[in-house]
Parts: sequence; C-alpha cells; structure tokens
Amino acid sequence: MENEMNIKSLLQTFKKLSVYLRKSIGTGGLTLAQSMLVWQLYQNGPMKISELGKALDLSNPTVSGIVDRLEKSGTLKRVRSKKDRRVVYVEITTDFIKKHESFEASMENELGKLMKYADEKEKEAFEKGIVALENILIKADRSGEEKNV
Repeated sequence: MENEMNIKSLLQTFKKLSVYLRKSIGTGGLTLAQSMLVWQLYQNGPMKISELGKALDLSNPTVSGIVDRLEKSGTLKRVRSKKDRRVVYVEITTDFIKKHESFEASMENELGKLMKYADEKEKEAFEKGIVALENILIKADRSGEEKNV
C-alpha cells in the first residue's frame, strides 16, 4: 500500500514538473513522445528505428510513424549507413539543433528558478533523492529488468 502511494506521488510530481517546464520553456511544438524520441537522439546520436523503439519501449511501427512526422517537419532525417546501405539511421537535423541549442540551458535555468522556492533542507533532500533515483535506474538498466516493472 505504501509503495503504491509513493509511485502515485512520484507520477503526480513528474506530471507537475512537466507542466511547469512546458509552461516556462515550451515544447517546441513537439508531443511528449516526439520530445522523448528527439531527446534519445540528442543524447545518443544517430540511431536505428529498432534502437529507438527499444530505448523508448515503443514498437517499431510506432517509432517509424513518429519519425515520419518529425521528418516532415524538418526535425529529423533518415540517413543510410555508408557501410551497409540496407541500414538506416535517424538523426536530428542541424537546423533543428541550431533552433533549439539553448533548450538545455533554458531547462537548467528554469530548474534553478524553481529551486529558489526550496529551503536548505528541501534542497539537500532533493539532491539526495535525485542521486538515489539515478542509482536505482542504473542498477535496473544493468540488470535488464526495467522492462518488467
């Protein structure tokens, strides 16, 4: 019962943080799924549809549909591998990167503003919680069990 309440609280908190960030820095016109896909490419560089699907826990047809829409908008492009022409990678366009190069700085700035509302104990607890969450995610990733949660 307590575990369910913690999960519900965590999800509500993520939702509130997402709404706060969306209001303050916007989404660049991207849906949540599109944003997650672009973020994967931003963090990892060019990836195959199957790799994106695995990283986002989405089916290949779903990822392909998202990529199609982002390709039409000029956000992403498909590029054939030079080693094997049958392999196609998805990458962020340079135009999109130029347009959104300040996104990470904006997010950092907004989170800094948000922390002004926290007292020292809350800041310390927040930092410990983030470190703990990161460690838990690393352990889950290593075990390969995160998909079974």
